[in-house]
Amino acid sequence: MDILITNDDGIESPGIAVLSRELGRIGDVTVVAPASQKSASGHSLTIDSPIRYTEVFRDGRLFGYAVEGTPVDCVKTALNVISARKPDLIVSGINMGANLGWNVFYSGTVSAASEGVLKGIPSIAVSLDKFKAEKEEEFYFAAEFACRTAGELLSGCIPGDVLVNINVPAIPRAEIKGVKYTFQSGVAFNEAMKKQTDSSGKDYYCLYSKEDEDRFEEGSDCKAVREGYISVTPLRFDLTDYKVLASMEKDLTAAGRDKHLF
Repeated sequence: MDILITNDDGIESPGIAVLSRELGRIGDVTVVAPASQKSASGHSLTIDSPIRYTEVFRDGRLFGYAVEGTPVDCVKTALNVISARKPDLIVSGINMGANLGWNVFYSGTVSAASEGVLKGIPSIAVSLDKFKAEKEEEFYFAAEFACRTAGELLSGCIPGDVLVNINVPAIPRAEIKGVKYTFQSGVAFNEAMKKQTDSSGKDYYCLYSKEDEDRFEEGSDCKAVREGYISVTPLRFDLTDYKVLASMEKDLTAAGRDKHLF
């Protein structure tokens, strides 16, 4: 089995190293990740400059390929240039920081995995709910759970045309209460742009966000992680609201309007 691993924290992230070792137990792993930090890059592409990549070695062995671009650039480069065969699975992570609720739209981690789904490849995004994880052992359990989910996805227990978004609480393994299969929550964050002043006296702004736990819905990904459960959310990327679409069609027909001519 061929597995492509990527992320948005960069190829030097400890999370991708742990994930590579764990998934290497069940398949042949290829690591293709950004050369530098690309968090919150969403589904962006590089179209105004060349995309380059270099080999990265660790302990005298090829570890992977560092791409000068976004996480989605990494997947496209892997599929079109680096890999001789289409992978059986794409796993993106392990991200530092959870990707919950509407934050998945901003996430480079989730977007890299969604690129796999768009290409017909079963894909997983996995994140650890901790922004400053630096030691590899902090990622061990998340990597093990991702490996287990990979087996379920490839065995057909989970449909291969959805993105499996995993978020793991950053608490000791013994304190994790279990697994919850969740829906993507809505807006559960309060945001503010705070003004700062640099050394030359010029103003600039930084974005800050804070979770609003009062808005966490029962059964949602945010609620599950905050209660100490691993959240597993199946995501699709057809954004059409079919209920509203049907209503619009019905209203136009009832009004005798020709919906093809305006």
